[in-house]
Amino acid sequence: MAEMVYGDTKEVTNLGCSMIAEEWESYDEILRKRKDLRKGWYIVRRDETTITTSLGDVTYSRTLFKNTKSGNSCYLLDKLLEIEPHTGMSEDAIDRMLEETVDSKHYTMEKEKPLIHCILMQMRIMYRCSIWKRRVISGNQESIQSCLD
Repeated sequence: MAEMVYGDTKEVTNLGCSMIAEEWESYDEILRKRKDLRKGWYIVRRDETTITTSLGDVTYSRTLFKNTKSGNSCYLLDKLLEIEPHTGMSEDAIDRMLEETVDSKHYTMEKEKPLIHCILMQMRIMYRCSIWKRRVISGNQESIQSCLD
């Protein structure tokens, strides 16, 4: 019975990762087909990449675009999904990793848990602030329009 449950769990997880990849690739397809959404950008090539999420590794294809005016290249899908360049792990995966660290056997004493949770929250805030700071410094804004302009 345990083998069946483990097998089913793995299959469901793989299905979930595939569904995420399909959704992201459908957004990329819209960006490729709808020139009105990407005025001033032309297609360079398609690349495959993998990001580790809390569900597992999500491998998907994305399109590299180049701006006709500035000559800058970027993956518009990454801008749309707010994925930073060279990201290997999603925010939810980092959150899950930190939560599992708190709940691990190393921190079983009840007196330590409030302190560890406080540190965890600070780490999450610092991580999110560092992403926000990189976006501001690089001149990126929160929407796809900032990449398209």
